[in-house]
Amino acid sequence: MKRAKRLLSLLLVILTLALCFAPAAEAASSTASSSPLPIIYIKGNANAKLYNKKGERIWPLKTGLKKVIADNKSDIVKAAVLSYTTSNWNYLSDELYETVAPLFSELLLDNNGNNQNGVYVEKNVINTNKSGKYTVEEYCFKYDMRLDPLDVADNLRAYIKKVLDATGKKKVNLISRCMGASFMSAYLYKYRSNPLVNSAIYYSPGVNGVLIEEAPFCGELSLSSESMSQYVSSTGEESLSSMFQVLTNIFGSKAISSEVNSVMSQAMPIILPRILRACYANFPSYWSLLDDEHYSLAKSYIFNSASLRSKYAKFIKKIDNYHKKVQRNLPDTLTYLKNVKGVNINVITKYNREFDPIYDGSEADGDEWIEANSQSFGATVAEHGTKLSKSYCNALADAGLGNYISSDRKIDASTCLFPDSTWFVKNCKHSNWGTFVSPLVYAIFSRSTQVTVRTYSNFPQFLKISNGKLVNIYDYESMKNPPVEGVKCSPSQYEYNGNKKTPTVIVTAVNGDKLKKGKDYKLTYQEERTSIGKHFVKVTFMGDYAKTPAKKAYFKILPSDVSDLSVSSVGVDSATLKWTASKGATSYNIYLYSKKASKWKRIGSTTVTSFRATGLPKGANVKLAVKGVRKVDSVAFESPDFIKAAVNLKLPAPVVKAKGGEKKVSLTWTKNSNASSYQIYRSNAKNGVYTKIATVKTGSYTNSSLNSRRTYYFKVRSVKTVDGKENVSSFSSIVSARTS
Repeated sequence: MKRAKRLLSLLLVILTLALCFAPAAEAASSTASSSPLPIIYIKGNANAKLYNKKGERIWPLKTGLKKVIADNKSDIVKAAVLSYTTSNWNYLSDELYETVAPLFSELLLDNNGNNQNGVYVEKNVINTNKSGKYTVEEYCFKYDMRLDPLDVADNLRAYIKKVLDATGKKKVNLISRCMGASFMSAYLYKYRSNPLVNSAIYYSPGVNGVLIEEAPFCGELSLSSESMSQYVSSTGEESLSSMFQVLTNIFGSKAISSEVNSVMSQAMPIILPRILRACYANFPSYWSLLDDEHYSLAKSYIFNSASLRSKYAKFIKKIDNYHKKVQRNLPDTLTYLKNVKGVNINVITKYNREFDPIYDGSEADGDEWIEANSQSFGATVAEHGTKLSKSYCNALADAGLGNYISSDRKIDASTCLFPDSTWFVKNCKHSNWGTFVSPLVYAIFSRSTQVTVRTYSNFPQFLKISNGKLVNIYDYESMKNPPVEGVKCSPSQYEYNGNKKTPTVIVTAVNGDKLKKGKDYKLTYQEERTSIGKHFVKVTFMGDYAKTPAKKAYFKILPSDVSDLSVSSVGVDSATLKWTASKGATSYNIYLYSKKASKWKRIGSTTVTSFRATGLPKGANVKLAVKGVRKVDSVAFESPDFIKAAVNLKLPAPVVKAKGGEKKVSLTWTKNSNASSYQIYRSNAKNGVYTKIATVKTGSYTNSSLNSRRTYYFKVRSVKTVDGKENVSSFSSIVSARTS
């Protein structure tokens, strides 16, 4: 029984994932530029909020499927065990249906695929803007994500006309992502004769099929022993990992995989179609995410009886209409728009992220949700973790197509529908827009004509994310003789000693390879390279790199570091520094380290080997440093290192105020941030003997239980602890107060 429960718990995790294929809401873009035409942005399925008749938000779901199933896991596992032991999977089907269906009850369309229950979408807002500068987020089209894209296309048409009226323009630019691509495609098909569109961008589109949805819609969930192990390790869930490890130790991973798949083959046909009809399969829009290969299989799987096909006949007719007219004809529609109507068609694809391995095809490469092949309208893409073979790439290069292959040998863009206007971004997740995408989008929208992957040198066909920015990935053709990225001297700086310097020169190509001296380049050193200043080595290219312009690699000769730095005459806000002279220096810069800015700040200079630093933070522990300096042609060259010394400045005496009260005296002073405590001393006479009566950490102290109508005298000093030793300030001025 324990084994059954563990197996079924593992099955439940897989089932939960299968029901949670809807991508999360995408992050908003950060727009740093603009487009000369208004941009209509059609986001994914979490684009707009849906409300019920009471005005309560019901989409996106306030409680996710994963949480609901987790909260009811105990009851679900009991039903699963009962189904497993009786071979009657209706028990588990009923329990899951009663758990999942209520979440979607108000969202469900009628059997014809039409809105019911008074559900409505949030209102589209249209700003009047005739400036000719438009951002991506300015006009986001809000749509009901459940509905037939062909029906929503009419709403999009009306929205576009209102935007044109508000902006005074004659055309718009369109950009869509994920499910939004289905709605944009329906619009472009339906209004292809007069689309009112200058340029359109498909950004990570789901319109050509999404395997992570097609698998549950077709019941094609499966696990090999390898993929099961991979999936369990990738979840990060300790309970799942522990459960899988126990089962593997007892039965072996292949046996567990076999049994889980056996259970899935029995349970899924009973469970999945029923649950999906109660949620996502009830929405025509989700059927737009199935490619031609899976569409018919999914219809047979979801509507798996004659009575269901009759019940949903008009619904099926609706989704058939979209599939046959829009999806199957999409390549022809886009080609017609591009070649006949002059609409600029562009595609941005993400890749190099892996998928959860719970279905056939999950070894593909993409953005964790949609396969790169599907996103790009047909690129040839190596499976995740692999590369296209060198023989394949070389053959294409020999045929003159090497510039369509990424140098990482992951992508062959020559097989795309639009190979010259399809970009690929490496390492970007599906749900991320990222500030780095905006410059590419605006570059595409900035021209009225078709932008290609050759138009901008900084936006070639292949890109990747590096430090939050898009940077080039060179194509396979150029990487035969990869361009020179840079030249540098090693070392790049020396301390002056009067001798001639001959640094090594490193020449690097953009792929990280080092070029070879004598084969790819030769060096010419300056004759004079002994004096302080900036010097260079000329790099002249040869052989395969003969066409590369000559470059200069620079190095510096600097004054030597000072030595024997010492500190004396330390005060509250001052200290004297002394040091041994630097070779080659004619003056010295003195620096104070700023903790707040995390850098050195110059506070003075001198031509001698000592300096009295003043105006330092009172009572602080500071770092001071000295560098040797020599000016050459008005340029200051400093010694390499900050030769530093730690200085523990003396604490200033606190300024104390005293106030008498009934048998008490209250003392107050301004705290010093460098003080750790304060010592309070008292005397009965101003010039009498003072006794320490307290040590406090605050900026006040009240001495109670004193005699009435007497005058008391006090002085206070600050204390700080440095390296385990107490350092004290001088005493404050004596203050007095009379008790009442």
